[in-house]
Amino acid sequence: MSIFDFYHPEEFEQLYNIYRQVISSKGTTISSPKIRFRTHNGDWSYVKTEWSSFINPWSKRLEFIIGQHTVIKGPQNIDVFSPPPPRQDCIAEEPERYHKNLRLIRTLLLQPVVDEARSMVLNIVEEPTEEVSVSPALDCGKKETSIKTQEAKKKFQVIL
Repeated sequence: MSIFDFYHPEEFEQLYNIYRQVISSKGTTISSPKIRFRTHNGDWSYVKTEWSSFINPWSKRLEFIIGQHTVIKGPQNIDVFSPPPPRQDCIAEEPERYHKNLRLIRTLLLQPVVDEARSMVLNIVEEPTEEVSVSPALDCGKKETSIKTQEAKKKFQVIL
């Protein structure tokens, strides 16, 4: 079971746009308009959501999205813990559209997120070579070692 099983299929285009905004917001919170969300008993409630995300700083990939839902309009059957009826997919009306939108959202969520900080680091790495002097501790008795900045930058780039 996935979180997408709880969203109404007609909301997937709107959800795609919401996820795009969440990813581009770089961790800041955004609000979405109300969307339909399935309850345990199979009814739909309307929720408004505050969204934020966490981008892994090392892999530059989306780690997770946080959605804090607030119920705007409850379901018709207020006993949300009653057993659900036999599964009736509302995707049966337009399964191609539903699956297409679901694929778009999943593809979006799997893409690496490139930000300005990363592109700045890549520009720094491409600067011309300069010499930098590095001195070991005095008690080691080793002579001063010279390292080229370009080599140090290459090591720094590998860490990223």
